[in-house]
Amino acid sequence: MVKLRSIIIVNALLILLFVVTNYVIWDAVDIHPILGNAVMNPINVIVSMWGTIVDGNIERIDGMSILPNLPFWLFFISTAVNIYFITKLIKESKINKQ
Repeated sequence: MVKLRSIIIVNALLILLFVVTNYVIWDAVDIHPILGNAVMNPINVIVSMWGTIVDGNIERIDGMSILPNLPFWLFFISTAVNIYFITKLIKESKINKQ
């Protein structure tokens, strides 16, 4: 039997993960356009850095970070989990009516 408490806890955890991963991604792509750029796709986020500011001067660096696009995937995971809970609740309500 699916309990309402477990549904709420699972959804609260998924929401928390979604918010945290969004902040991580946006923190990674929050760079000055002169210093680098970011490319997002459903699989990952690619952040390229070609400069940094040191004592008011731009110094050249070359670096690249690849982060998984977890918020995108968490959306689909949370949708699938909620569809599972909905079908379980519908089946249980049909059993309880009989």
